[in-house]
Amino acid sequence: MQADGAPGLSAAIAEMLLQSHEGELNLLPALPEAWKTGEVSGLCARGGFEVQMRWKDGRLEEARVLSRVGNTCRVRFGMPLQVTSEGRPVPVSRLDKSVVEFKTTPGVAYILTVGG
Repeated sequence: MQADGAPGLSAAIAEMLLQSHEGELNLLPALPEAWKTGEVSGLCARGGFEVQMRWKDGRLEEARVLSRVGNTCRVRFGMPLQVTSEGRPVPVSRLDKSVVEFKTTPGVAYILTVGG
């Protein structure tokens, strides 16, 4: 039997880009300085969410959170976030300056951008 480190490496990279512990999504918690610009899609998060993100110059440009089951979504990020869906603002609760929470509908995508 031979164990391969590839699955562990993939999981470590995913954790650097998205963490979903303690009931919240944490966006780009450990983005390596060398990865100035990039994007990722298809990251599965606890709570029934699928996340894709795009960043430039080390800063988040946009995150898209697809709700699979309609749970409330809580997102932590180092800067205030605005949330929209289908071009309209989504009501959010600001739990502190770096955490927003909003209700979701199954099958609907939510766009998060820095600001607000």
